Amino acid sequence: MNKTELQWADYLVFGLSLVLTAGVGLFLSLYKRKNSSPEELLLASRSMHFLPVCLSLLASLLNATLLLGIPAEIFYYGAGLVPITIGSNFVGLFAALVIVPTFHKMKFTSAYEYLEKRYHYSVRIIGSSIFSISLFLFLAVVLYGPSLAFSQVTSLSIPVAVGVTGGICTIYTMLGGIKTVIWTDSIQIVIIFIGLIVLAGVGSNKVGGFGAVWQLAKDHNRISFFDWNWDPRIRSTVWSTIPGQWVNYTGILISNQMIIQRYLTVSKVRDAQM
Repeated sequence: MNKTELQWADYLVFGLSLVLTAGVGLFLSLYKRKNSSPEELLLASRSMHFLPVCLSLLASLLNATLLLGIPAEIFYYGAGLVPITIGSNFVGLFAALVIVPTFHKMKFTSAYEYLEKRYHYSVRIIGSSIFSISLFLFLAVVLYGPSLAFSQVTSLSIPVAVGVTGGICTIYTMLGGIKTVIWTDSIQIVIIFIGLIVLAGVGSNKVGGFGAVWQLAKDHNRISFFDWNWDPRIRSTVWSTIPGQWVNYTGILISNQMIIQRYLTVSKVRDAQM
């Protein structure tokens, strides 16, 4: 099979997106150089607007693993994962009504300060250590996925692609702190959604439109959203996806430092709950 290569227009768009994200970090680091306190670097002085924070949270949850993995899962096994959105919404509601007000009221900087206040310093160390290890493993997968895809359409090897993507993210984070991360996330999620819309439009047009895509998926039994079968051997059912996502998102929305930190960058509880 012939390898598909990117064209000059693809490289132009990719290059512009990298320059834009890195440029935001450089601009914010220079603009806020006089105010480089821990409060500014870690929490943006709790002065962020809720909209970029919402977009940043969405970008954090909609990572490369999901963007590459969910379409592949549905292509091979059908739409049985759709009920996970129900479990996600339940946890999101609990986080907005209980967790966000609690952390805002106590003026924490990290999710693990609560463990120290509630229990003991040693519990905080254990919790933060477990998170650091899990994050290290998680980022390895997140970086590998897009790097693998990128290496398939360019002459770059996977290690080089990992170094480029990881290096750029590290640089703009070091330069501008959490404010840079939030703004670059916002830019990237907009680019992602534009790309998904264009991809869906162009792809469906090539096979005859959205109606043809739906019919094709239906003919191959890929439109079964809710499977109520109790058989535990079935890959995705309502009884496995909803509780499973509930447990998964409990760890993400309630205790994950990457998420909690974004909650705390806005000044008002109402803004964080949105």
